[in-house]
Amino acid sequence: MADVTAKELARMAGVDPKRMRRFIRAQASEKGAIISACGQGNRYAISGADARKLVNAFHKAYPQYAPKAPARKRTPASSHAPESTSVSAPVVTPTGADA
Repeated sequence: MADVTAKELARMAGVDPKRMRRFIRAQASEKGAIISACGQGNRYAISGADARKLVNAFHKAYPQYAPKAPARKRTPASSHAPESTSVSAPVVTPTGADA
């Protein structure tokens, strides 16, 4: 895969480019960083393997931006209904002395 820009990386992560650049700057200053800081006025050129690592690290740091798992198909409510739909009346037993 060719080099990826910060804007393309943001598109891959599903966020705006400014948020992704802030994350890259913060991540680049940490120990064990995936990429190094590019300096003022320069552009990030991120390799494809590093891009995937950065997207995963971003989603781990900000789970609210992680893609949602696809919802499972729900079965119709009628398939959960009991076989018999008849309603029986409650049984009333007489109480008292004249019973």
